[in-house]
Formats: sequence, structure tokens, C-alpha cells
Amino acid sequence: NGGPIYGNGSAGANNYPLKGGKMNNWEGGIRGNAFVSGGFLPPSRRGIKWSGLAALWDWYATFAAFAGVDATDHRAAHAALPPIDSYDMSR
Repeated sequence: NGGPIYGNGSAGANNYPLKGGKMNNWEGGIRGNAFVSGGFLPPSRRGIKWSGLAALWDWYATFAAFAGVDATDHRAAHAALPPIDSYDMSR
């Protein structure tokens, strides 16, 4: 994900057409590629290109949904802790 942009503003790599580089929140610093395949992928999601935003922790709820498992942390909920911060991207 992205090449370095040094403290003096000089670029150590070319992230064109993305802006920014490592250690910043522009697309050049955080954007990466991913793919999912296999029998658990719902037919409605096969063969599509999704260009939305997702974070690493979103894979937890997504893979749980593919496997038909409830992603809720019931022990944490019982202890009055906040719910998991993960979004099911298979919807």
C-alpha cells in the first residue's frame, strides 16, 4: 500500500494516480487490493467489482457471514462492552 513520502515532502515512490503515501490517510497510503473466491461467496456477489471503502476488521464480520456464523461477541455484550466494530461487506 503506497510508497513512502519523506518528511521533507519529497517522494520516495510514485503512487500516481493516488494522492499521498505511507503514514498518511490519503488513498496512496491506505488503499490496497483484495479478492474473495470460493463456494462461500454468495452468487449475487460473484463476478462484481466493488470499489467501496473497507478496513481490515471488516473482514471478520464478512467471513463470519459467509460461514453462517453470528459475529456478535456475546460475552462482551454481557459485560456491557461495545459491540464489534466490523461491517459485513457481503451485503
